[in-house]
Amino acid sequence: LKLMLIFFILNAIIMLFTWVITSRFNAHSTNNMRENLFSKLQKMTIKYFDTHQDGKILSLFNSDLDNIFNAMNNAVFEVISQTALFIGTIWMMFRIDVRLALVTVASTPFVVVLSWIIMRKARKYLDAQQDEISNLNGYINEQINGQKVIITNGLQEGSVEGFK
Repeated sequence: LKLMLIFFILNAIIMLFTWVITSRFNAHSTNNMRENLFSKLQKMTIKYFDTHQDGKILSLFNSDLDNIFNAMNNAVFEVISQTALFIGTIWMMFRIDVRLALVTVASTPFVVVLSWIIMRKARKYLDAQQDEISNLNGYINEQINGQKVIITNGLQEGSVEGFK
């Protein structure tokens, strides 16, 4: 029990350390991406901005880069912490009951493959959701920018219907 307590305290310290390091690294990386994206947009032609919705462009800066930051932050931290926890747990399992540990180790690849399959299917829906959010942002931005024209011409109902 004492050994298990030491293991979990050590795990908590390592998790805190990796969280601090990965957060700093990921914030710096995302900031570099944001600066590079802004620099790239500065070089784009006016035709590009005429043919792309403002909301899609803004979505790159806001939700897409935030999603990248969150994914990097969560993924790196989770991989490190879960790997440490997995190794420690397997070690403790072998100390307590070798047969149970062998069954667990043997079944792990099946769980990993199942998780990979589920993630592939979920990615398709996540991409579709991001596209819809981008379209919605573009529509809202265009409606807000054209608010005077919409009100002047009595097109409020059509604007609300387009939003739905």
